[in-house]
Amino acid sequence: MKQKYSYQILLFLFFLLCFSKNIHASASKAAPDNTINISVDKQSICLGETINIFLATSEPGVEYQLKSDGINKGSAIEGTGLQISFTLTPATTAEYSVAATNTTTSETTILSEKITVTVKPGPNLNLGVSASTNQLCEGEGVTISVDNTENSYNYLLNNGPRDFPPAINGDGSTVTFPQVFPESNTTYQIYVSGGNCSDRIRLNNTATINVAAAPKTDLATYADNAQICEGESVVVSVDNSETGIDYWVFDGSNYVAGSLAGNKNTLNFPLTPTENTSYTIRAIGSNCFSFYNLKEVEVAVVTGPKTDYNLSADNTELCVGESAIISLDASESGVEYQLTDGTNPVGDPFVGNGGKIDFPAVYPTSNTTYQVEITSTACSQTIHLIKTVSINVHQLPNKNLNVTLNNTNICKGESTSLFVH
Repeated sequence: MKQKYSYQILLFLFFLLCFSKNIHASASKAAPDNTINISVDKQSICLGETINIFLATSEPGVEYQLKSDGINKGSAIEGTGLQISFTLTPATTAEYSVAATNTTTSETTILSEKITVTVKPGPNLNLGVSASTNQLCEGEGVTISVDNTENSYNYLLNNGPRDFPPAINGDGSTVTFPQVFPESNTTYQIYVSGGNCSDRIRLNNTATINVAAAPKTDLATYADNAQICEGESVVVSVDNSETGIDYWVFDGSNYVAGSLAGNKNTLNFPLTPTENTSYTIRAIGSNCFSFYNLKEVEVAVVTGPKTDYNLSADNTELCVGESAIISLDASESGVEYQLTDGTNPVGDPFVGNGGKIDFPAVYPTSNTTYQVEITSTACSQTIHLIKTVSINVHQLPNKNLNVTLNNTNICKGESTSLFVH
């Protein structure tokens, strides 16, 4: 009994399988549905615009081909059971139809609905596009321009992912967009809209800007002395200079020194400011068109000690072994005065007290010019008194000379000769 029922069940399943195959075969041989709705996103456009033609739904196993005047437009699209679309840029007004082909039987039918798209004259898409520079460094700006813009059209700058409003109205002349600051190599394009256009269209010409790395602005800058006296010099330096970068020194907007080429080492600029000055080291690369400012260096310039005091000696003509006292007629408090023979110090330095200074006695053995070095805590360098004192030194007579007479016995009234030898 169980075998009888099992046989019947198997027979039923066999017939069911055959029936389903017949149903599938019949479906695959059915003509494609030609009643599918066709629509378009823009029925009136200007030359250069892109449109999308949509099928409300599609059938698996059916291939859809957009046509105009019997000519294929683009490639065929496989049905998915969902909406599909065709994208194209019409050059003229045209009526569009869709051919549906069963991929199994190759049976083709034309969908009953058709779409007409009107194409009107559009803007000139070949206008010249230019940039104020095609090479710059990070942080620098560039302006993009469009030549011979047309009335009734608007022009908008774009870099691909981003627009840069506002759009500018065409007026028959060149329009220039506000400055932009690309961070990396960037191609700028222009979109035009207005007139007969439903959407914006990209001009054919673009402007490509190459962006190089900017000079480093965090390098250490400093002066060897933050305070100097009038007439003194200072060295302003920048550490770890970059190769390929030139460095200049400015005080405000005024050029002072440079340029020096970066070499990965410290660059030094000797300067002689006459007043308190803020120095700025500016860096510029071969691909840059503007300077990059490094940290300012402040140098204070103060009034130095007086150098016009009178210097004198109590005797400027001496014999060997004799001495002289050299004196400074006046001095300044807190300033150090050191007598020298032009090469070596003579005695210890004296700290000025506002009055006269008498240096220790000197015993020159040859003609000597004495000068005074002046040192002040306000100054970075030793300076010299303007006046000097010269002392001439004469040799002593020879005490061992012989004295003789040519005649040691004479009468009154006679003469004799005295000889020294």
